[in-house]
Amino acid sequence: MDKKNEISERRFSFNEGSEILNNIKDEDSFKSLTKTWNSLLIDKYTREEDGLRYRRFAQMSKKTLNNKFLKNLVIFNFNNLLVSKTSSESWEVGIHMIRIVTKAGKKGKPAPEEVHKEGYDFISIQLIKKENMKGGIGEIFNKNKEIVMRKTLKNPLDSLYINNKKMFHYSPIFNPLNKEKDGTRDILIIDFNRG
Repeated sequence: MDKKNEISERRFSFNEGSEILNNIKDEDSFKSLTKTWNSLLIDKYTREEDGLRYRRFAQMSKKTLNNKFLKNLVIFNFNNLLVSKTSSESWEVGIHMIRIVTKAGKKGKPAPEEVHKEGYDFISIQLIKKENMKGGIGEIFNKNKEIVMRKTLKNPLDSLYINNKKMFHYSPIFNPLNKEKDGTRDILIIDFNRG
């Protein structure tokens, strides 16, 4: 099934990262983009016992904003997965960079808000990188909060696409593979809203 039709009918879709990387052939820009997660600030609303969450609070730097891979990824998501290329509507795009850290010997709770939706028209949830991490599952729920998809994001840019006005999502607790070391999971969330 075509991705746009799948999202239109099912209101969600999964895409393998390898397909995206094959369409956006810019490894250097992608590597440069992944370094951005190293400068994120701690989210004061997370508790250490739930793992730590880091995110970008300030305006995105020009270097990140002008990253070729990021620009092409937004265009790829928009054109190929979410809306028609002939759409004359104006759209607003939000970019959210999040790092979840589960401390050695503890479980990580990446979504303290539990099953939720933000209310955007569409969102993409894309794995950037994970290290020493067991799990990293993405779950999608219908309007009755019944689970309709459960998928582990394993490889860079493995992606979930969601109609965020209709569907809920959640990422369950995960653990470090090596319990003596911290585990990290870097996620990119892009939201698309009709202007």
